[in-house]
Amino acid sequence: MWSAISSTKGSDCTAIGWKTCWESTDFAVRRALALRSTEECRQVDRVSQKGLIFIIPIVPLTSEAVLKTLGILDDFSKRYQMAINATINILSEHAVEMVSSIIFDRTRDGIEKAHVLKEAILEELKRHGISLMRLDLDSQNDTNLFTQKSYRDLLVKLKHTFDPNNIIAPGRYVPPA
Repeated sequence: MWSAISSTKGSDCTAIGWKTCWESTDFAVRRALALRSTEECRQVDRVSQKGLIFIIPIVPLTSEAVLKTLGILDDFSKRYQMAINATINILSEHAVEMVSSIIFDRTRDGIEKAHVLKEAILEELKRHGISLMRLDLDSQNDTNLFTQKSYRDLLVKLKHTFDPNNIIAPGRYVPPA
């Protein structure tokens, strides 16, 4: 049920032109959320009966790693019977970001099912050692963000060095020491 919307080198739209890139993005969002116009797109939270939850894993740029991650998304999409779209953007010669969106109905059951699916995917990605670029606020806990102890420890040291009074975003981005 997942579908690759596009595969581009980086997230730069200069190769096809900014207007064309925006029109393509606008069209994709309107279609995914069943919006009829660009104006409805601007008011998506007020008018759409559909929602999106994004998961953005960073994957090594190898066919094995990319196919494994796509396989995880495909497996969970089928298991939960929910659509997952994935866009692969090449970040460097070493890594890609896989912008993945779960499309769900904005009903109590649809929202709950989408969040359960998101948590299941996060657990599976973590189990395979796949790091994430960004998470929604509900998912920003130590186990999802800091899968490697050495990475967590480094962030705590940097935070303490540059923000010893914990003024900048207390309780967010970096786990407590």
